[in-house]
Amino acid sequence: MLALVTRRGRLVAAAVYVSINLIAIQLTIALGPHVDDWQLFTSLATRLEEGDLYRTSPAFVWSPVAAWILAAVTAIGYWPWVVLHFLSLILVRPPWLAVLTLSSWAFWWDTASAHTMTFVFVCGLLAIRGNRGGSLAYLALTILMPRPIQFPLALWILWKMPGTRMPFAGLALGHAVLVILIGLHWEWIQAMATFGGASSGIGPARYLGIAWLAIGIPLGLWLASVGKLGWAGVAISPHHLPQYLLMPLLDLGRRNADSPTTDDHGDKNALQSAPPRRPR
Repeated sequence: MLALVTRRGRLVAAAVYVSINLIAIQLTIALGPHVDDWQLFTSLATRLEEGDLYRTSPAFVWSPVAAWILAAVTAIGYWPWVVLHFLSLILVRPPWLAVLTLSSWAFWWDTASAHTMTFVFVCGLLAIRGNRGGSLAYLALTILMPRPIQFPLALWILWKMPGTRMPFAGLALGHAVLVILIGLHWEWIQAMATFGGASSGIGPARYLGIAWLAIGIPLGLWLASVGKLGWAGVAISPHHLPQYLLMPLLDLGRRNADSPTTDDHGDKNALQSAPPRRPR
C-alpha cells in the first residue's frame, strides 16, 4: 500500500511539474535566430578578429577558446543548433527523466536561446552514471565555460573518478596555454571579475546580490554533502538564469544511477555508495 501511495505521489508531482512547465514554455517558443545569445555568438568571429572580445557589449565572459568554438558553431546555423539540443536527449536515461527534461521550461529556454546548458546537463548525467567520456566532456565544458553552478559536480567527478584527474589536468594546462597564445588571458580574467551577473536572471541573488553567497555557499556545501549536486550548484551560483533549472534534474539521475558502467579502471567501484557486505 505504501508503495502504491508513493507511486501515486510521484505521478501527481510529475503531472504538476509538467503542467507548470508547459505554461512557461508558451513564453519561450516565440524565440528564434534574433534572440540575444545567438546574436552574441554570431558576433564572436568579428570580435576575435578585431581583438575586442571582452570590450564590446553585450558582455562575453567565457574562455576565448570557447569563443572560437562558438564562432565555428554559428556556421552550422541556428536551426541545426536547435536540433542538436533535441538529439542530445537521446543520451538521457532513464526514459522518464528524458520526458521530464523535454517538458521542462529550462530545456526549451536553453534551446530556443541557442545556449549550451543542455549539453552541460547531458554530459553531467553521463558522468554521474560513471561514463568516462561524459565526465571528461563535462570537465572540458567547465573549463571553457566556468560557471559556479557546474563546480559541485566537477569536484565530485574528480573525487569519485580518479581516472579523470590526469586528463583534466592535461585539458586545463592545454587550455591555459591556448588562452595565453591567443593573448586575451588578462582581459578574460578582468571580464569574469567584473561581471555583474548577480543582479541578473532569476533567484534570490537578483535581490540580495553578491551577499547571497553568505547563504548560498554554506547551503551548497550542505546540499553537496547529502548528494544533491545539482541543487548545490544552484545554491552557490551568484546569478540564476532559466536554463540553470536543468541542473536539479541531475539529482534525479543520480538517484537512479544504481548500476554505473564505465571503462575507466577503478572508477566503477569508486562510484558505489557503499562496499558490498560479506556473506555470513
